[in-house]
Amino acid sequence: MRGGEVDAIAPSPQTALSALQHQSGIAYSAVPALYFEHIDLSGHGDHNPLTDQAWFRQALIYSIDRQALVRTFYSAIFPSEKPMNSLLFYPADSRYKAHFAKYSYNPKKAIALFKAHGCSGGPSTPGGSGIWTCGGNKASILERTISSNKRRLASFAIYQQELKQVGIDLRDGLVPDANTLFGTGPNSVNAGNWDMAEYAWVTTPDPSGFTTWLECPNQGGDSNHMTWCNQTVTRNLKKGDRTVVPRTRTALLNKTDALMSNLVPVIPLYAQPAILVHKSAVKGMANSNNPALIGPTWNAEQWHF
Repeated sequence: MRGGEVDAIAPSPQTALSALQHQSGIAYSAVPALYFEHIDLSGHGDHNPLTDQAWFRQALIYSIDRQALVRTFYSAIFPSEKPMNSLLFYPADSRYKAHFAKYSYNPKKAIALFKAHGCSGGPSTPGGSGIWTCGGNKASILERTISSNKRRLASFAIYQQELKQVGIDLRDGLVPDANTLFGTGPNSVNAGNWDMAEYAWVTTPDPSGFTTWLECPNQGGDSNHMTWCNQTVTRNLKKGDRTVVPRTRTALLNKTDALMSNLVPVIPLYAQPAILVHKSAVKGMANSNNPALIGPTWNAEQWHF
C-alpha cells in the first residue's frame, strides 16, 4: 500500500497499519466490526470444577485488565476502541447496555472472593506456591487458543501474569492453528477439555446469532461447548427469537444480558475493528468500510478513478 502497488487493502488489524494513517494520498478507515472476541469459561470436558462456580468466574473477569488489553492492541490503529460489556449487543447498537462494565480491573476484589469462599494459600501466604486451593481444588486452569495468532498469544501471556498476581495459575493449552482449535480432536474447543477458550464469533447485527452459543447445549445451544446452562437464559433467548415487537424484545434481551453479567459464563473482550485503506484517488470508497461479514465490496459497483 505504501509503495503504491495496490489501490486498496482490507487487512487484519495490526500495529504496523499506524504508518498509513497520515500518509499523503491515502484514506484510512477503522470501524468496530461484528467480530466478537471473547473468552468462554468452563469447558464441558476435562476441566477444573472451580470454573463451574459463578464467584470464581467473577474473580477471573476482575483479574483481567480488559481496558489495558484494548489499549495494547488498538490504541495506535483504532483509538476509540473500548471493551465489550454485553454478550448480546455491540457498542454501536442503540440497544446496547454495558452490563459487564461493573467488572473493571480489580485484583483486590478477586482476592476478596477467594477469601470469602474459604480458600487457602494465595499470593500472600508465606512459603506457599501463591496459588489458591478451594474445596480441595487448586486454582490452576488451562487455556485454549491459537498460538499462531500473535495477538492471542500476547493476550495469553498477559492473562498468565495478571492471574498469577491474584493466585490463579494459568496453564498453556495453546494449539497451532484454527483447524485444531475448531476441529474434533481432544485439544479442540468442541472437546471441552479446557477452562478458558479465547476465540471470536463473527455475527450479524441481530442478537439471534448468539443464541446457539448461550442456550443450554441440549436445548438448541449447538455451539455451546461450555458447562454453562441456565434455564432462564435459555427460555428468554428462545422467546426473544419469537418476539416481533422491537421494544419488548430489546427489554427482554437486556434483562437476560444483565442476568448473564452476574453469572459470567463468558468474558467479553472487544469487537475487533474492520480496517479499510485505499488511495484517495479511488472514488466511491469513502463509505465502503462495512463492519459486517460481507466486507468493503458491498458497493464495489460505485468504485472508480
